[in-house]
Amino acid sequence: MNTILSRFVLAALATTGFGSAVEVATTPVGYVSQTLQANAFNSIGLTLHKSPLVSSQLTEVTANSVSSSLLDFTSLLTPGSTYILEITSGTGVGTIQEVTSWDGDTLSLPQNLTLVGVVIGDSFKIRKAPTLEEVFGTTVTVLAKGFNAGAADIVWVPDGNAGYTRYFLHASNAWRNAANSAASPNIPLVYTDGILIEKGSASASLVISGELKKEGTNAVIVKGFNLISVVAPVGSTLQNLGLEDDLASGFNAGAADIVWVPVSAGQYARYFRHNTAGWRSADTNVNVTVDVPLPSAILIERGGASKNISLKTPNYSF
Repeated sequence: MNTILSRFVLAALATTGFGSAVEVATTPVGYVSQTLQANAFNSIGLTLHKSPLVSSQLTEVTANSVSSSLLDFTSLLTPGSTYILEITSGTGVGTIQEVTSWDGDTLSLPQNLTLVGVVIGDSFKIRKAPTLEEVFGTTVTVLAKGFNAGAADIVWVPDGNAGYTRYFLHASNAWRNAANSAASPNIPLVYTDGILIEKGSASASLVISGELKKEGTNAVIVKGFNLISVVAPVGSTLQNLGLEDDLASGFNAGAADIVWVPVSAGQYARYFRHNTAGWRSADTNVNVTVDVPLPSAILIERGGASKNISLKTPNYSF
C-alpha cells in the first residue's frame, strides 16, 4: 500500500533549524507525497490540513448547536460547503463535528456535544473540509478518468456506517457517483477518515499540502472495519497513537479489536492489545518489542459497539 515518500518540508525549519527543540509560534506548513500503486487498493489519510478560518470561544452550548456571540458565521462561512468544528480545550478537547448549516452566531450540529463535556468557555477552531476536487483535481489529476466508472480509477469515501460511497472522475473533468454516474460535485473529505483509491492505471504520487495539526483528534469507530487517518504527516506509531486507551483488549486476537497496518499492496500486518502483555501480532501472537511505524491510514476492526477513540499526535518541537 502507499507510504509517505517525500519528507515533510516545513516552512518553519528555515528559521528555527530542525532539531533545535524550539517551539514556533506559527504552525508549520509543507507537503507529503503518497504513492498510489497500480492495480491495487491504496489507503491514504489526509495528514496535512487547511488552516483554521476562525478560532474563538463558545458562549452557548445546547443539545443541537453551539454559539459564539462575537462571530457572524453567515459572513465567515460559504453556503454549500462543509466545515469541521474542533473543540480545542476542556473535557471535550479533540472532539470534531461536521457543520453544514449555521445562522448568525450559531452553528447547527449533528450531535449533542454536552454529552462529551463541552461547555461554555471552551475554545474551538473551524476548518473547511477539502473536497474531492481540491485533493485530487479535475483537469490535472493523478487519477485515470473515464466515460464510466469501469474505465476510471475509483475513490472510496467512508459513509460513517462501515461502508463507502464510490466516486470517479469523468472524462468531462467532473466528479460522479460510481454507482449511478450521477453528478457529485464538492464531496467533502473529513480528515479523520481514511480513503481508498482503487488504482487500475499506472502508479502515481499524490501530493497533499497544508498545515501540520499539532493537537490530537477524536474519531468514531463503528462495529466492523473502519479506515482511519492517523492525522499527523510523520512520526505516528502503533505505540504513540493512543489506541491502547480505547480499543478492546483480549487474551487472544479473537477477543480483541484488531489494528490492520498496510505494509504493501493488499498486504497487512495485524495487531491487538493483549490484556497483560501490551501489543501483540494477531498473526503470530508474539509480543511487539519495537515501535511499529504507521502509514497515513490504518484499518481498525471493531468487534463491539461504536466508540470514540483519541488519535494522538507525535510530540513535535521545531
